[in-house]
Amino acid sequence: MMNRKTHTILNIFGRTPQPGVVKTRLIPELGADGALRAHRTLLTHVFRNARTWQKVGKRRDGRRCIWLWGVPDAHNSLFVKMLPCGKRLRQPGGGLGPGLFRASQLSLRMANRIILLGGDAPSVDAGRLHEMECELEQSDAVLIPAEDGGFVALGLSCWHPALFRGICWGSTSVCDEVRKRFNRLGIRWRELAPLWDVDRPEDWQRYRRWISPTTPGVA
Repeated sequence: MMNRKTHTILNIFGRTPQPGVVKTRLIPELGADGALRAHRTLLTHVFRNARTWQKVGKRRDGRRCIWLWGVPDAHNSLFVKMLPCGKRLRQPGGGLGPGLFRASQLSLRMANRIILLGGDAPSVDAGRLHEMECELEQSDAVLIPAEDGGFVALGLSCWHPALFRGICWGSTSVCDEVRKRFNRLGIRWRELAPLWDVDRPEDWQRYRRWISPTTPGVA
């Protein structure tokens, strides 16, 4: 029987845009409303990268799909503009770990390969997403570390439930923990060059310089 699975599912994770709740480490510099605008800007940029990646795939084989995982819900107007209802899902409670577990479990039932991506990592462009896909043709997993010790993207071609248990997913040591878990479980994995995401005020300033080098200051 022909394998009718989707080729790759890209899972994007993002908090529902709410002032005072999102990008809280930016609030001392930008204020609650400024941090909210930054959150929306970053998520929109990540989604634009995803759409570019998806369009390139459609021209070739038409088997790339995007899912958006929202927390605490997936029905905000920004999310609705991005994807139809069936592609928007609510993250389970309990932090990032249960969200990654559920997204991986569900999407690997429908796809040969999956990518898990934070909604604040605009540096992961369409080319890097394609590179992750290529690595997953030969490996069980591919990791893109963040420059601060976390990670910006994780790709999988096999379901490994034990990978998601007992790891501090929000810590700066998460990449070391994931590497050790890969090795302990016998997972064939590759690591790509580190990229950056936006957590702190200096990260936001870097992003602003990156998208508009001639514009001084922070929006």
